[in-house]
Amino acid sequence: MKNSIKEEFVSKVCYDLSRCWQSVETPHYSNVVYRLMTYNLLAPDMVVKHKSHYGGIEEQHLNWGNRLNKLTQEVQVLNPDILCLQEMQCSHLPQIMRRFKATTMRSYNYIFQQKLESESDGIAIIYDMKKLELIGHRALGRQIQEPNKRADFDRFGLMGKFNLTGTPKQLIVCSAHLLQGTPLGTDGRPDIVQRLRSELLQYSHDYENNSCIPIILGGDFNFSSGTKPFRTLTTPAVYSACSKQLVPVYSTATKQVVGAQCPTNYNPADFYVQVLAVVPGREADSRARIAKICDSFAVSKVAREMEQLLATKNLEQPLEQPENGYTYKATWFMQFRAVLWRSWLSVLKEPLLVKVRLIQTTMKMKMRGIEPLLVLRHYVFATINVFTSELPVFMREARSRLYRCDTYFLGKTIAELPLFLTVPLVFTAIAYPMIGLRPGVMHFLNCLALVTLVANVSTSFGYLISCASSSTSMALSVGPPVIIPFLLFGGFFLNSGSVPVYLKWLSYLSWFRYANEGLLINQWADVEADEISCTSSNTTCPSSGKVILETLNFSAEDLALDYVGLGILILSFRVLAYLALRLRARRKE
Repeated sequence: MKNSIKEEFVSKVCYDLSRCWQSVETPHYSNVVYRLMTYNLLAPDMVVKHKSHYGGIEEQHLNWGNRLNKLTQEVQVLNPDILCLQEMQCSHLPQIMRRFKATTMRSYNYIFQQKLESESDGIAIIYDMKKLELIGHRALGRQIQEPNKRADFDRFGLMGKFNLTGTPKQLIVCSAHLLQGTPLGTDGRPDIVQRLRSELLQYSHDYENNSCIPIILGGDFNFSSGTKPFRTLTTPAVYSACSKQLVPVYSTATKQVVGAQCPTNYNPADFYVQVLAVVPGREADSRARIAKICDSFAVSKVAREMEQLLATKNLEQPLEQPENGYTYKATWFMQFRAVLWRSWLSVLKEPLLVKVRLIQTTMKMKMRGIEPLLVLRHYVFATINVFTSELPVFMREARSRLYRCDTYFLGKTIAELPLFLTVPLVFTAIAYPMIGLRPGVMHFLNCLALVTLVANVSTSFGYLISCASSSTSMALSVGPPVIIPFLLFGGFFLNSGSVPVYLKWLSYLSWFRYANEGLLINQWADVEADEISCTSSNTTCPSSGKVILETLNFSAEDLALDYVGLGILILSFRVLAYLALRLRARRKE
């Protein structure tokens, strides 16, 4: 407040306001002075609703009649041109207007916006019609949804755009009320402040004159200077870095025709959309302006450089072979490299998830027999949401012809390959000596190869379920029932020789069967009779490792077939997963 106004107010007021006035230094003053007041009136209905909040306050201070009298006296002394009011009870607005007009002899008018449909209070801006001419106004809000209640719209601000009487200038006044806690019980101020700033920047931009209309922002913000919301509202040039890159390319034509150069504190994308948009009610003028911009751009330096660049390109052949009748602007390798890099970054941005997977694999190991192999079935569920979680993004980008379906599939699967090679190595290095499996480097390497293969078969099957499902919940529902038959015919719970002939084919689709057989061959194939210690009381003791394999209906000659079977399953599941994803993408065309 200017010192002269403060002194005038203090000298005239006849009651103790108990206020601490702070002088604000400004670089310059306009010839036209406007006085603004802002109040949170605390609607009487809010006092009743939240009576427990005001338990230590005397009733006379909460009484609306007493508060209105003091407010009227203060307005009479300050004689403001603009008042921003929050928690203004709807039914009391006519009473306030009559009081203010009678005591100040001003031609007050107002705009009002109810905060919530379920509440009786709102936000108001009162202005003197002799000094300000209302051009338009806009409410600021967001939709909220409380549990077991219908959706409502929380209006946290009201903006009014005014012409200053007697001058060609305009002014924007905004009254805002930012609650510390939203109706959902969370602090929503950071999001609301970002929304408030964005709306103010857009509403205040004058496209015809390429300038920003001054803004007066008043209200109850529930934060102090130095906080992050305060810095968000007061820090300029949010989009300056982006503007420096985009403005030189597009501003040539717009600046020559309409003088519209993107400001440093405005989003360039929004700016050019607004400049090149057809405004309702002004279609003819808008189309004429757009035509002038296009014509001016056609003879600009940027257009000539683009023509020279295109002249050096061979446009008779597309950059990439068409897929489904469509041509892509980028080559196959460019698409693959971009998707692979993005997928790799998405893996790196969650290092905690990688650590959890390593710890989970280690903690779930058993110390009996060959049971640690069963842990690897969890790889199915580790990848079952890889494609379903990004399905909306993939469908949108695929329809936009940003990349092909095969480049996306390969990029996603290859980016996760290092993780599914590292975890089996850690798993085998810990489990092998803990269980006491067959010593020897070759035995360990055979075990590591089989475990790595079966882990990647599991991930491939997870990819198949993910690509064939429309959502993550559906994939999680389908995955467990489908994996049970493969587990049943893997040789853990049912001897392969006991499987009926008409179900024998299922065992050849089970990666658990190949892994189980391969690991048992690796463990027992070269175990001789003298290496097994049998007691006289143990009549069922096998005489050699060959007997153990024969008992389980396995043969040492089938080890190579186990490797081949696992490799074929990896390839088959991934091809089927790609075809499922391709089919889903084509259905959405």
